[in-house]
Amino acid sequence: MNEYLYVTALGKFKEFMKTTLHEKKTPPKVDEAWLASVGYTDKQNDRRFIPILKELGFISDDGTPTEVYSEYRDKDKSKETMSKALQVAYPDLFSTYEDPFTENEDHITNLIKTKKNYSQPTAILAIRTFKALAAASGIIADTESSTQKRSSRRVEKPKLISKQNSGKSEESRKDSETKPIDIDPLSIVINIQLVLPNTSDKEVYSNLFSELRKFISKEKQNEP
Repeated sequence: MNEYLYVTALGKFKEFMKTTLHEKKTPPKVDEAWLASVGYTDKQNDRRFIPILKELGFISDDGTPTEVYSEYRDKDKSKETMSKALQVAYPDLFSTYEDPFTENEDHITNLIKTKKNYSQPTAILAIRTFKALAAASGIIADTESSTQKRSSRRVEKPKLISKQNSGKSEESRKDSETKPIDIDPLSIVINIQLVLPNTSDKEVYSNLFSELRKFISKEKQNEP
């Protein structure tokens, strides 16, 4: 592919190649009007499908579907048809690398940048468009679908952990209810202050202290 064409919405393009081309009736001409009729109306991204299909040999210069298009629509032939089309459309990749599908992405990105005046992000989109074509036809695994499957398998794990934690919390609560609590004994200090009358009569003081002595002695006798 001399231009190393690319799309900006890779998932949408993959869906188009993997599903739409197989399920929709072959049109007289693949153009922007037909793309819009099957749900692809984004002029910034979806119109890029047309030149890529031309480079793959799926449609002629005027948009007419070719025999390659028909063979690709047969799901039993999709993988083989796309494999041949990619080798024709991306000759540099297949002449440089033994298996460009598994080659390090950075290596292929650098190759594209030397061939075209592409920025790093654009070169990455170009190689990922190439891989999206391969994934849509089953040549390589669809890593996006695999990631979604792995994510779905993890959904139940937090619930199990939550139940285990809940059980532990319940046990801890029961233990706290039944476990005896140690309480330090209380000490009470009573401070008694006496206000003595202002008198010089010794008998008054003698009677006061005598009564106080009797009170204290009585309290000691009542102690357990």
